[in-house]
Amino acid sequence: MNADEATPPPNATEDPLLELHRAWSQRAEQARSQSVPEVERPGAAEGHRVGGAEPHWIRWGEGDDAPPVVAMFDAIELEYAAFRRGVAVVDQTQRGCVQLSGADAEDLLERLLTQRVGGMKEGEVRDSFRTSRKGRVEDDLRVLRRQDDFVLVSDVGFMANTVQAIDAFVFGEDVELTQPPWRSVGLYGPKATEALAAGLAAVQEAAEAVLLVDEPAYQGFEVLVRTEAVREFWTAVTAIENARPAGWFAQNLIRLEAGQPRFGIDFNQEFLPHETDLVHQRVSFTKGCYPGQEVVARMQHLADGSTKRKVVGLHFPEGEVPPAGAPILRDEDGAPGEVLGQVTSSGPSPMASSRGIGLGVLVKAAKGASLLVVNEEGPGRVEVVERAELVPPVLREANNNAEESTGETSS
Repeated sequence: MNADEATPPPNATEDPLLELHRAWSQRAEQARSQSVPEVERPGAAEGHRVGGAEPHWIRWGEGDDAPPVVAMFDAIELEYAAFRRGVAVVDQTQRGCVQLSGADAEDLLERLLTQRVGGMKEGEVRDSFRTSRKGRVEDDLRVLRRQDDFVLVSDVGFMANTVQAIDAFVFGEDVELTQPPWRSVGLYGPKATEALAAGLAAVQEAAEAVLLVDEPAYQGFEVLVRTEAVREFWTAVTAIENARPAGWFAQNLIRLEAGQPRFGIDFNQEFLPHETDLVHQRVSFTKGCYPGQEVVARMQHLADGSTKRKVVGLHFPEGEVPPAGAPILRDEDGAPGEVLGQVTSSGPSPMASSRGIGLGVLVKAAKGASLLVVNEEGPGRVEVVERAELVPPVLREANNNAEESTGETSS
């Protein structure tokens, strides 16, 4: 993911949602100017972008083919609140998909992926890595079993290599590979089920696939909609009460609070599954062979259970949010020592009173060591925590209970 600003597609012919995105931001800007016309809004300090009624876009990946992604439509606080109290509707232009059909599709995927796909029921969704022969992660996939085929979904930047890998495994088997023109729309939050019902009623069979997202970051659905119907779907799901379009910045805060690493951001193709700290959600140790299985199995049975490096959760000094790429060093009596890792994701957690939290990668030598992270103001102490404890459960429960008692909603 590239944080640099991006230019959206030039017209609605290339992107059927572009006009709707701009219209939403324009209405939000008008409502804000009418409600608080006398207040100067300095931008980031107030939680929304400067520059008028236009969504803020970023480039997802490198190169001219990297898709533009909406970073924020309006005030980030309102978009974040939609995830927690309503439904956040996310235009996931960075997501790509492929269909596998034919009598041998299940067997091929069983020989290609780290997760067991044999015996999946219709409508069931499982997450899986695709690994190289050296056991390194080459893609992080969401797999859906449908009546007559499988659908694989991941970031577009990695999907092309997965398509090539599938092609390389086909030697006369009855397998048909298709890359359909579908758009991924995320529906996340307490009202996701209500939004899904509204969207499906609007487009019916044009919603090709509904993937239940079973992970702590996003409670809801990823919906793959035919491109020609995505405008109607988007209009329907954003029309329900407490629905709001949301961009990557708010989505990323939700992800960080859940401690959910993301392929291409927190780990890459150089990582073994055990180094991602997601091995038990992505790998089956009771299935048949796949590329790199011997390496993955050997890592599972290491005597000390440790790896050379690992994705971890991080708590930063109060008032500080080191950027991605910031080095983490050994604390030598208050002075920075050897580099032991780096920050990969970071942000201020609304659930923890805007405390800086993040994810990072640390080498084995960091275990038990006092650590410093380099900030703009100099080195500060950083604490390693379990990913599930980035927002302590007591704070998460207190926050949720407070929201329920006040009955607040986003609009």
